[in-house]
Amino acid sequence: MKKEKIDEALELLWMIMEEGNLNKVEISTLPDHMGCFDPELIEKVGKRDTIAAVNEAEKAGYVVIENGRAGYTLSGESRARDIIRRHRLAERLLSDALALPESEIEPGACKFEHILTEGVTDSVCSFLGHPPMCPHNKPIPRGKCCERFSSEIQPLVIRLKDAEIGVFYKIIFMSSKNTHRLQKISGLGLVPGSSIKVLQRKPSFVVQTGETILAIDDEIVDEIYVKNESGKK
Repeated sequence: MKKEKIDEALELLWMIMEEGNLNKVEISTLPDHMGCFDPELIEKVGKRDTIAAVNEAEKAGYVVIENGRAGYTLSGESRARDIIRRHRLAERLLSDALALPESEIEPGACKFEHILTEGVTDSVCSFLGHPPMCPHNKPIPRGKCCERFSSEIQPLVIRLKDAEIGVFYKIIFMSSKNTHRLQKISGLGLVPGSSIKVLQRKPSFVVQTGETILAIDDEIVDEIYVKNESGKK
């Protein structure tokens, strides 16, 4: 249980730092941050136990606390990155592969993050096509499998640019952090859950969604991830 509490504290620190683009977090403000994140994390760590959990992480050598502020050691940052990676990949797996409702995805991911081994995590990542973002549009830390991409495992989710011509796919997510570009994509009717079919790649990339036929820019094509809907043309 202590190990799990430490992991949750490391995860919380990561999310706070990520949200505020910080290198360290004020210890006294940790309980105040709990309400900003998922209820499952709050329930497991507990507001009153948050500071205690970070202190335990310091004793374990994962955190350095100076002048009331907590930051990672090298081993702590590595461990936190792995936890976040497992959690967010689990969210994608439960969302994309199993199509579970939102209410079940977070609790399930919280359990998976503590039991997935490095090998299984890489297999899940490869199976999902090395997704860059979780369902909540948060970045998924890269793994070794992403650097040595292998075709041994057929990805479940692929980039639109790699989709077969004439096959129907479902849009799973967009990886762009550019709000204007996301709005542009959505304005074209290309939103998660919608059906899409590639009609041609050259001289321009042309797709069909519903009854609409669109020619879309390469930069947009690179940011759309899809899953084969039926395997039928």
